Amino acid sequence: MPGDADIAPSIARDAKIALGVIVERRRSTSPWQDHVWLPAGVVPGGTALEPWTVMREADGVAQFFAGDHEIELNPRETGNYQVNLAADQPAVYIVLRFDEGAPQGVRVQLVTVSPAEAQGYLESGADIVERVPMPEQAVRTLGAYMAAYHVEQPFHKRQRQKIDPRKVGFGRQTPPRETGGGGHGR
Repeated sequence: MPGDADIAPSIARDAKIALGVIVERRRSTSPWQDHVWLPAGVVPGGTALEPWTVMREADGVAQFFAGDHEIELNPRETGNYQVNLAADQPAVYIVLRFDEGAPQGVRVQLVTVSPAEAQGYLESGADIVERVPMPEQAVRTLGAYMAAYHVEQPFHKRQRQKIDPRKVGFGRQTPPRETGGGGHGR
């Protein structure tokens, strides 16, 4: 009888999740911009809509289907996927970037299920980063991927260096140097 290690995983190591991205353009109340763009949601991929098709428009809000996008899953990211799946509401993170050459002046830069990857774009401050609810089909796919490829990493506590209080001076381990009056304005 084969052991668990002999059983092939039911999901490919280079699996992808296909999602269609929906974005909103709202009339702005700011005197410096006409519209505000916001990721509004995702749907399972493979829709027949053309990218940037208007899905709905009313009261100064237009919803666009921004196109299908694939999320490439990576075994090195499973720790981040685990954090996402453990949340009350697993999420898909969408990054929008302003681009004058794009059909609507904005484009989808990234679609990911890794909160750490999204955080990197959030820190830049130049992009619009939002989390939207993950569809149940994507939750199941991500769960299957985690079951097949996640390896728990042991936590290694860093060992502190022993400090000799006689040698510590202003946050350094070595004693302060004598300067000999070299013109440092002291």
